[in-house]
Amino acid sequence: MAEKLTDKRCESAQAPAGKRAVLWDSVAPGLGLRVGARAKVWVVAYRLGGRPVMQTIGAYGQVSLADARKAARAALGKLEQHEDPRRHVADVVPAAARESLESVVRDYIRLHVDVRLKPGTARQYRGRLEVVICTLGHKPVTLVSRRDLLDLTEGLVAEGKPAQAAYLHRLLSALFAWAAERGVVPVSPLTGVRPPAKVRPRDRVLTDDELVAVWKAAGQVGYPYGTLARLLVLTGQREGEVVGLRRDQLEGATWTMPDTKRGTPHRITLPPLAVHVLSDAPRFEGPYVLTTREGAAPLNGLSKAKERLDRHISIAPWRWHDLRRTCASGMARLGTAPHIIEAVLNHRSGVVSGIARVYNVHNYESEGARALAAWARHVERLVTGGSRKVVEMRS
Repeated sequence: MAEKLTDKRCESAQAPAGKRAVLWDSVAPGLGLRVGARAKVWVVAYRLGGRPVMQTIGAYGQVSLADARKAARAALGKLEQHEDPRRHVADVVPAAARESLESVVRDYIRLHVDVRLKPGTARQYRGRLEVVICTLGHKPVTLVSRRDLLDLTEGLVAEGKPAQAAYLHRLLSALFAWAAERGVVPVSPLTGVRPPAKVRPRDRVLTDDELVAVWKAAGQVGYPYGTLARLLVLTGQREGEVVGLRRDQLEGATWTMPDTKRGTPHRITLPPLAVHVLSDAPRFEGPYVLTTREGAAPLNGLSKAKERLDRHISIAPWRWHDLRRTCASGMARLGTAPHIIEAVLNHRSGVVSGIARVYNVHNYESEGARALAAWARHVERLVTGGSRKVVEMRS
């Protein structure tokens, strides 16, 4: 319910424990003060193309009530002119709020992440930076302290997530170094700060018995998460690429990935067992093969999907990416040369390097197809005990 907001009311406003609340203004329709445990932020709410939008104006204390009302009216004025207020930030958001951390992060994404990074890496950066925006985006970038940033990274360490903490530290360091180069901040608050944790490269490879356990658990779980697990085992591709598998990427047993982490297309020949696993998957009108939304969108919530598998397994802790490493190690154990394994995985680790990389443009697709076929036969022998029966999803 809207009320006539005053400075006194805004200053004393508090959110319920563990929650956020919005105080709506009756003077400027659409204007609200979002009150959280750590910050108060002015927002303006409207509908654009039939969808609700809540646009940030600026932090309370940084933007006055009067300026917030002007901004709300300016945003609604853009709507009346059939324009998107988000595309006219300079006309809507007060100058005092334009250099918030959120605005700097948006510029960093637009001018650096989306331009200079590979598509897969850019997606990861955007996702992590959205979390930073939700936590600190309201603050003026020059007021973001070292302690603010360490609260984010050290909090992850305290939650038992050192790898995520180290990744976030690296990302924040790059962000503020970029801002310092452009004079947005005088110096990065993370200058001289060591990463919050040392992370050892993972070397987890599933044993044959563990691989059988995962395969059988996948059969118990069924489509789509069991199908995902089996395809990861058989192809060694990245989780994001398997999750994003579309029908139009398949031509017989050939799978062409147009957008990969390396930023280049990648093509493999699926072994017969993988083709059989895919043939068991239902077909939907939407383009995606692995989906819970009738093909309209790819799978999400992979951590919960793994929890489902783990209910049927009693093995040492493992991750989705360990299946990729297991596939690669399995191919090596079967005698596949390292450069062919790299080709299957779409890697460039340096086995073919220097002048050889310049002149050797062979893609090793046929060799990779034979290597994956041999690996799939090995997996089939493991899960069937050497019999020739077809491996069904409920086996």
